[in-house]
Amino acid sequence: MGAVLPQIAALLTGILCLGFANGGLFALIGLRMTLDGYSPRAVGLVGAAYACGYITGTLLGSRIVGRGGHARAFALFMAVASVGVLGLSLFSGLLPWMLARAVSGFGVAGMFLVCEAWLNAKATNETRARVFAVYIAVHGAAFSLSPFLVTLADPTSHAPFTIAAMLMVLGILPMALTRVPDPPRGARRGFDLRTLVRASPLGIAAVVATGLYNGAYFNLGTVYGKALGLPTMMISTAFSAVVFGGFLAQYPAGALADRMDRRHMLLALSTGTMVIGLAIAATGATAAPLMIALCALFGATTQTVYGIGAAHLNDRVDPADFLPNAAGLLFAFSVGSAIGPLTASQAMIWFGPPGLFLHAATIGGLVALLACYRMVRARRVERR
Repeated sequence: MGAVLPQIAALLTGILCLGFANGGLFALIGLRMTLDGYSPRAVGLVGAAYACGYITGTLLGSRIVGRGGHARAFALFMAVASVGVLGLSLFSGLLPWMLARAVSGFGVAGMFLVCEAWLNAKATNETRARVFAVYIAVHGAAFSLSPFLVTLADPTSHAPFTIAAMLMVLGILPMALTRVPDPPRGARRGFDLRTLVRASPLGIAAVVATGLYNGAYFNLGTVYGKALGLPTMMISTAFSAVVFGGFLAQYPAGALADRMDRRHMLLALSTGTMVIGLAIAATGATAAPLMIALCALFGATTQTVYGIGAAHLNDRVDPADFLPNAAGLLFAFSVGSAIGPLTASQAMIWFGPPGLFLHAATIGGLVALLACYRMVRARRVERR
């Protein structure tokens, strides 16, 4: 693992800048649009535009990387995302903001694509889960602290958007200055989702499940808290507990997954999600310390699944396909993120506020069942 870190240090620095900028924008845009008198529906449309741009980036990004190489593509995508951010500062109105967020979504997806293809190329099967754990932890830490961007300047001014754009531009510098050679470009084509499912149905399921968890909780967690009558501070603390729990668990979970059959780790995490989801649904807001502790455990089991699922899939594919495979994984995650709020909101209609965590428990149970099935039907991949 120590030999891999110098190979990915510049990339992680760029991701740290991206996490601060992008997370701050998520907090800033909703606040700014509310202050400007836009309806929740309008805020949702701007969010949907970002998701559309993101999905487009996963579909086209691997071809761009194949043409220019990883480092150049990273700079290009970061520049595109920065243009989208500056568009929010320069223009007003719903349609211009939707276009600007779509442009940013395209650039952010491309950056994640470059990162995950680079990480897979520099890692080995013995270190892949830990490498992904470090990557997700770095981004998650920056993302969780990034809402403080809103406090640095008046949210109705241009300044917060300018700060976010500056952070993205700064993220280009380490990649531009690194002496680490680009990974091989490999296949210059888009991904084939059916091929990925055949290679590792459990890996794809774990990635989709992460999108479902995140899309549901981070969009509806506030609704859940308000429905239970929780104070705003308690809701914020619960959110932070989920993120912090995931941050603390990333590397230990990755280290375990590198030492054992990854399917066993995915089974344990998914079973844990099911049990914790049921516990939160049953206890509700009866005791604040208990709820915060359970939310931290919920973050630990849900936020660590993506890296292990991605590592499990990439153990089973040709290294020449790392680039299109990274695009396929990001596409699967984004689809889960888009579906999660819809299915979770329906669960909340049927079962009330606990439906949010019953939804997560159901997903965890289904992934756990698939893990058991795959352990019976498929052999373990030997680490190289």
